[in-house]
Amino acid sequence: MMLAGSTGPIVGAAIARRRRKIFVAFRTLSATSPDSARTLFELGITTSRLFRTQLRRKVIVQLEGDKYYLDEYREKDAERLRHRIAFGMIAALLAFLFIALLLR
Repeated sequence: MMLAGSTGPIVGAAIARRRRKIFVAFRTLSATSPDSARTLFELGITTSRLFRTQLRRKVIVQLEGDKYYLDEYREKDAERLRHRIAFGMIAALLAFLFIALLLR
C-alpha cells in the first residue's frame, strides 16, 4: 500500500516515458536488426542506467563497432512481462482490500 504523497507512480511513468523515447529513436532510424544497427550518436541517445538495463536484458543488442539495434521480439516479450507484473500487483491489492473488508 502506498503512503500519501508517494512518488512511486510518477517515477514509474517517467521511466516508461524514457524507455519509449529510447525505443522510438531505434524505430525512427529502423535500427531493428543487425543489418540496420546504428551508433548511439546516430540514434541521438547516450548510455544511461535505463539503456544499460535494456542492453543487459538483450532488448538492445550491441554489435562490433559500437553499433546497436533494438530486438523487437525481446522488447515485446519484456513489455508482456511488465504487464503481467502490473496485473499481478493489482490483483494482489484487490485481494488484500477484499479480505480487509471481510474482516471488518
